Amino acid sequence: MIWKIILGLLLALAAMLIWGTIIKNDPEMMEKRRAKTAIELCREEQAKQSSNPDQVEVIEAVCKKFENDYRSKYGSNP
Repeated sequence: MIWKIILGLLLALAAMLIWGTIIKNDPEMMEKRRAKTAIELCREEQAKQSSNPDQVEVIEAVCKKFENDYRSKYGSNP
């Protein structure tokens, strides 16, 4: 009886690992991840340039454009 439970758990774990691998290699998911990373890097750069108001304004506009593009393409917030 216990071996059936253990076997069921192992099969469920294997199925989750396979599903995760498939999702991880999905081109759309990879593109979404890259877009989110670009937005995060943009916001980090904006924080670094906080001493120069002109640069912050330009970087903020670019970051907002990235976020708006993400929302329009994927229908959710990054």
